[in-house]
Amino acid sequence: MVTGLVKAGHYKRRHRREFLDFMSDLVADYPKDVALHVVLHNLNTHEPKHDRWLQRHPHVHFHFTHPRQICQAIDDFIEVYNLKAAPFEWRKESVHQVSLKQHYADLCQ
Repeated sequence: MVTGLVKAGHYKRRHRREFLDFMSDLVADYPKDVALHVVLHNLNTHEPKHDRWLQRHPHVHFHFTHPRQICQAIDDFIEVYNLKAAPFEWRKESVHQVSLKQHYADLCQ
């Protein structure tokens, strides 16, 4: 079953526990006989030395990206997107000025 769905989780901390909570929620949405291929970047919370969680979920396969691959994928997307880029009309009536967030995880608060 190939779906192409993208799923995301937003957490205040970037620790192994939050990552495993997200992964457990993800695998609960699929039957155990369906292979799940998960694309991740090389954050240390994604790559433990001995992964008991992954051993308990043999149908889950992690694929790690590298900075060079990410940069190339972004550049490829921009090149294709910009061929048909068009301005959009902003419909929000008021914009509230807020201070900049200091950390990525703060953006989801």
